[in-house]
This record gives sequence, structure tokens and C-alpha cells, in this order.
Amino acid sequence: MNKNRPVHYKAMTRHQNNSTSFIALVLTLAILLCGLLVFGPSKSVDTHRFIEFGEYLVDAWYRQCGPGGCDHTGDSMFPNYVISGIYLWSINEAFPDSPVLAAAIFNVLLFAIAIYLVFEIWGLLLVDVATSRGVMLIAGLYMIFGLPAIPLWSYWMLSETIFLLVVCACIWATIRAVLFGGGRRWIYAAVFAIAGFFVRPTGILLLPLVIIAALLGGNRPHSIRSIRRRFLLMTTTATLFVFICVPLIVAVIFSDSSFNEVLPWYVKFKVSQAAHYYRLGWIIADQPDTYVVGANSVYEFISITIRRFIYYFLPLKSTFSMIHNVVNGVYLVIALTGLYFGLRQLFSAGKRSSVVAYWLVLVALGYGLLHAMTIVSYGWRYQVPAMVPLWILAGIGLMNLGERIKSRKHRVRQ
Repeated sequence: MNKNRPVHYKAMTRHQNNSTSFIALVLTLAILLCGLLVFGPSKSVDTHRFIEFGEYLVDAWYRQCGPGGCDHTGDSMFPNYVISGIYLWSINEAFPDSPVLAAAIFNVLLFAIAIYLVFEIWGLLLVDVATSRGVMLIAGLYMIFGLPAIPLWSYWMLSETIFLLVVCACIWATIRAVLFGGGRRWIYAAVFAIAGFFVRPTGILLLPLVIIAALLGGNRPHSIRSIRRRFLLMTTTATLFVFICVPLIVAVIFSDSSFNEVLPWYVKFKVSQAAHYYRLGWIIADQPDTYVVGANSVYEFISITIRRFIYYFLPLKSTFSMIHNVVNGVYLVIALTGLYFGLRQLFSAGKRSSVVAYWLVLVALGYGLLHAMTIVSYGWRYQVPAMVPLWILAGIGLMNLGERIKSRKHRVRQ
């Protein structure tokens, strides 16, 4: 037996784990479909752009548009939206009478599949051999639905849900590669990471994260102390780069028009957009109560970046109602508690589990840093990829706490 393999792999048989994941899928479908009856499907101004872009791609690839290009405005979308555009365009073509409702139903199904993968990950990482199905379902579903902003995006005809599925698949494949090794598993992880690049622009971060996981773990993980040193080095380097170098680069590019002349149109737009948000002092998009004085110096650029990073993970807002903030505050406390105990459990379970723990933290921090130098969404849209590793880590902690409470009650009754 591999000494690096955590002992908790005996926690559940493959059949038990799959059946629990399937039950979670069914419950997720039921919860979201009931919510769809209450809230109804929705679309935004971006929905039409996605559909137009998908139509443009189909015309360009299969209908042989002329040299002048296709008569659509969708080609102004970024190449990162290829999969999202085709997905939403296909739904619009297949269900012309009710495309928004059809998209919501398909998104609900994709969301449920994503949650199935999350429960599969929990089945791999559970430390407590006595974890029961009931505790696993209650703790896991609370982590996912306790902050309802993420599940509610499945009702929108947008790319958030399909991106969530790709992120979950990439994390699932990467964790399997770290735990069990094998080149084929790393290839699967890389394929999902590359697919994420064509779903949303922020998918560009997935492949570097998979490479980092391979560097941290690989076939023969180093000592836990060496893994910790690598993690701290990578995290410190990325943090300094985002908080200091990126604001400086954006400030220089924004002030010197000659840089824009040599940049590709895609990079040029992203850099100018980021610089524009810095100049406006935007922290959370469309939330004026979070705006600050626009950045006119490197110090102010850095200050805005740090504020965005904090707001990216903070579910409390002054514009929310008191009940909304109380619910989110309770979730925050429970999630942080679960995160603490989840990390402790993984760190004590062996080298490979420690790699997984460090890597999941790095995924969440990576997306926080990425959006700290761009913009934070007002409705937790951009937090989707960061929530998955937090769900996994906090869920493990809550499941183990739940089992401890359950076992104590059982001893008291005896």
C-alpha cells in the first residue's frame, strides 16, 4: 500500500460514494426546480451578445461566410466565450418560443452535475471513516445552498453555470491526479482546464493552476515541509505581483498611449478596461456605495486592489437587508469554522492530502487575486470558481464536526 495515500480512503466504498453523490444530484435538481417555480428564469443584456456570438461562430465555421465576414455583431465577443456562445445559441435555436426557460432548465441540470462532482471529491477526501451519508448530505448541501447567490445564477441565461461545471470537473480531475497519480489523469485535468479558457475569460487561470498542482504533488510528493515552502513561495510571489506589479503596469500603460499601439486588441481592451475601473475607483461593479476616489498614483492603485480582494470574499454588503446580512454572516462563520477543521483534517492525512489542501487554497486565492486587479461582480458571479474549493474544504470540516457531535450524542444515550 502506498504510504503517501491517506488512510481515509477506506471511509466509503465506491458504490456508497457514488450513491451519495447521486442522491445529492437528485436533491439539487429538486431544490433548484422548486426555486425556478418561485423565481422564474432570467436573462441580461449579455444574453443577446452570447447568442449572437454563437450564431457568428456557426456561420463562420459551417456556413462559409464570405470574405467580408458575417453580418453579425457577435464577433466583438472574446474568443474565451466560444463554448458559452455555442451553448446558449444552441438552446435559443432549439427552443425559439421559450429559450430563457429552456436555458434555466439546462443550467439546473448542469449545476446538479457539478454538485455531483463536488460530492465525488468529498468521497475521496473524507478523513473520518465513520462519516455517514446523512451528515455528508446535510453539511454538503448547506455549504452549497447556504449562500444562495451562486445557485440562483443557474436561472440566468448566462455562462456562469457551465463555467461552474467545467471548474468542478477540472478540480475533480486534478485531485484524482494528485491522489492516485498517472499521466492520463493529468491529461484529463489539462483538457478541462483548456475547456474553461473557452467558457469564460477567467478560465485562463485553470491551466496554470493544474501545472502548479503537478509541481506541488506530481508522482512523488516531497515532504510536507517542502510542500509548505513551495506553497508559500508561490502565494507570496503571486500576491506581490498582483498588489504591486500589476497596478504599476496598468498605471504605466494607461498613461502611455504608445503601449496600446503594440498590444493585441484583446489584451488592449482588457488592460484599458482594468485601468478605466481603477481610474473610476470601482470596487464592486454597479455598487456605488463601494466606490472610492479614482486611482491617480501607484499607492491608490494598490489600495483599490487590496479593497477588491477583501470584498471578493466578503458576503456582507451595506445595500443588503439586515436579514440578508445575518444569513450571510452566519454562513460566513460556519464556513470559516469548517474551513479551519477541514484544513486540519487534510494536513493530518498525509502528503498527498496536504498537497490537495494547499492547492485548493491556492485556487481560491488565485481567483481572488485575479479579480482584485480587474473588478468584483455585484452578484457573486465572479466568485463561482473560488467558491468550489471553499465548499470542498469547509464541507470536509463540517462533515467531521457533524460526526463528532453525532457520536457524542450516541454515547450519551448509551
